[in-house]
Amino acid sequence: MIDIATAQRVVDARLPAGFALSEQIYSDPEIAFNEVRSAERIVEMLRGEGAAVTAPAWGLPTAFVADTGSARPCLALFSEYDALPLVGHACGHNLIAAWSVVSFLALQDVSDILGIRVRLIGSPAEESGAGKQLIMDQGGLNDVDWAAMVHPAPQDVLLPNVLAMSRFYARYLGVEAHAAAFPWRGRNAADAATVAETAIGLLRQQMHPSDRVHTARRTSESAVNVIPDRAAIECMVRSTDDGALESLKTRVLDCFQAGATATGTELHAEPAAPDYAAMQHDLSLAALFRHAGREAEIDFLESEPLEAAGSGLVTISTDMGNISRRVPSIHPMIGIPTNSVNHQAAFADACAGPEARAWIRRTAIATVLFAGRLTPREQT
Repeated sequence: MIDIATAQRVVDARLPAGFALSEQIYSDPEIAFNEVRSAERIVEMLRGEGAAVTAPAWGLPTAFVADTGSARPCLALFSEYDALPLVGHACGHNLIAAWSVVSFLALQDVSDILGIRVRLIGSPAEESGAGKQLIMDQGGLNDVDWAAMVHPAPQDVLLPNVLAMSRFYARYLGVEAHAAAFPWRGRNAADAATVAETAIGLLRQQMHPSDRVHTARRTSESAVNVIPDRAAIECMVRSTDDGALESLKTRVLDCFQAGATATGTELHAEPAAPDYAAMQHDLSLAALFRHAGREAEIDFLESEPLEAAGSGLVTISTDMGNISRRVPSIHPMIGIPTNSVNHQAAFADACAGPEARAWIRRTAIATVLFAGRLTPREQT
C-alpha cells in the first residue's frame, strides 16, 4: 500500500511539468478529433519521462497509449484533451490531461511496489465523438480490469448521474424560390426547423424530469429574399437508460417529421456519433476512491448516496458510460473553486491559475493512493 507521504512525494516531483502541460493545452484549444497539438504535447512529455508510448493508436490520429507496472491486473486511466467550440476548455479537459499524465508518471515511479499495471489511454473527442467507444471497438480494453476518469466541476461529486445520450442531425430539403415574387413555389426548410423546435418545446412538458433534449441550428448563409431550401438541426437526446433513450428519441424524431409534414419538405436524419451509454459506477471502486480522496483533502459528502446509477447530485453524459459496461469503472467529479458551471466561459477561466494547479495536485494524489490500494480482489 502507498501511504500519503509517498503519494505526495511522487506527485510533487511531476507537478511542474504537469502544470506547464495544462497551461499549454488551455491556451491552444482544439476540438474533437483535431487535438493534434494537444496529443503531441502529452506524448512528448511522456516520452521525455521515459514512458513507452504508442501514438497514434487504434487507428485514431490523436489517440495514444502507455503502460507501466506488472502484467495484471490492469487499471486504465483515461486522458481527455478536446475543447469546446467558442468557449475553449470550459469543461476543464486541460486539467484532465494534466491529472492523467501526472498520475501515470507518479505511479510509474512506484511501479516496483504497486502490484498492478497502469495503462494511460489518450481518448479524443469525449465532447462529441465517443472516442472511448471507438478505442474499445479496436480492442483497447481487452486486458483492462478497472477504469477511472476524474473531471473538474463546481463541487465534489463521487457518483454523478451519467445519462445515456444519442446525438444526430436532422436535415431538411425544401425548394428555393423568390420570397416576394413567387413564394408559393417554395418549400421553406427553415420553417420546417421552426415547427420541429416548437414541437420539441411542447414535448418537454410531458418528458420525464430526468430526460434532456438540446438542439442547435446548423445553417448555411442565404439571402433574405430567397426561401431557404436547406436547414439542419443538431440534436442531443438524453435519458436514464438505453430503453428510455430509444423511446424518447422516437418521440423527438416524430417532432422533426412534423416539421417536414407541415412544410412539404423532406427530412433526413443521420447519427452524428456512436451513442453514449448510461454509466454504472462500480461501488467498491467508488468507496476506495472516496477514502483516498479524503486523505488528499477532497471533501466528498458523507451523505452522498452510494448508488450505481449515480447519487443525483449532478447530471452529465460521457463516453465513460460505455467503458463502464465493459469493465468496473468510476468517474468522480472534483470541485474547483468557482461561481460558474461547466461549459461557461468563466469555468474555463477557473481551469487556469493557482486553483487549477491545486486541483491537479490533490486529484493526482488521490489517484495514486487509490491505485495503490487496488488488489486482485477488487476485480469483478
